[in-house]
Amino acid sequence: MKKEFSSQGIKYAYNELGQCYLVVGVEEGMGETLCIPTEYNGESVTQVGDFAFQNCKKITGITLSENTVFIGEAAFNFCENLREIHIPDGVVCIAKHTFYGCKNLTGVKMGEAVRHIEDGAFGMCAALSDFLFPSALLRIGVRAFDGCVRLEKAQMPPLVKMIEDGAFYGCENLTSVTFNDGITSIGKFAFGDCVRLQTLTYEGTVSKWRAVQKGFGWNRGIKAEKIICSDGEIKL
Repeated sequence: MKKEFSSQGIKYAYNELGQCYLVVGVEEGMGETLCIPTEYNGESVTQVGDFAFQNCKKITGITLSENTVFIGEAAFNFCENLREIHIPDGVVCIAKHTFYGCKNLTGVKMGEAVRHIEDGAFGMCAALSDFLFPSALLRIGVRAFDGCVRLEKAQMPPLVKMIEDGAFYGCENLTSVTFNDGITSIGKFAFGDCVRLQTLTYEGTVSKWRAVQKGFGWNRGIKAEKIICSDGEIKL
C-alpha cells in the first residue's frame, strides 16, 4: 500500500514510477467544492486514483489540476451531488464507471484528446442533457451512457469506430443520433429502448451503412423507421 499524505483536506500518494503525486481521497469535513492543485510537495499532481472520490455525496464541484493525465476507475462514482466538472486536455481516457451514478451531473467540459469513454463511464447520470463528444474519440464503451434519461442528442465525431453494447440503452429522451461515416460497429441494444429516438442520420452512403456491423436489438424500441444517408434513405 502506498503511503498517503494529506494537505488541506486532500489525500495524496506518491507514484515513484512516474515521479508524481496522485489524489487518492479526501478527509471528512471537506467543503462542497474542491480544487486540486497542480503541485504537491514540489512534484506535479497528474493523476486521480481509482475510487478516489467514490460516494463523496457532499461534493458539488471539482476543479482538477491542469496537469492531470489520468483519472482512475470509478474515481467519482456515486458523487450524487456533483453538478459539473472540467476534464483537462491531457486526459485521453475516461475509465470504467468514472462518473457512474452521478445523478445530478449536468455540466461536463472535456478536453479534445479523449479517445475512449469506457464501460459505464457516465451510466445513470440522470441529469445529463447535453454532451459534446471530443473530436479524438474512437470508442464508446459498454453501457457508457446507460440510463442518461435526459440526454437529447448524440453526434458522433469523425473518428468514432465502435459503439459498444448498450452504450445508450434506456436514454428515453434521446431524439436524434448522427453517425459518422467511419463507424464500423454498433453493439447489441446500443440504442435499445430509446423510445423517443426518431431521427437517425449517417454521414456515409447507403452501401457503407449496410456494411456497418450491427448487434442484435441495436435499435429495439426506437421510433425511427429509417436512416438518412448521404445518398438516400434506407429502412431499418
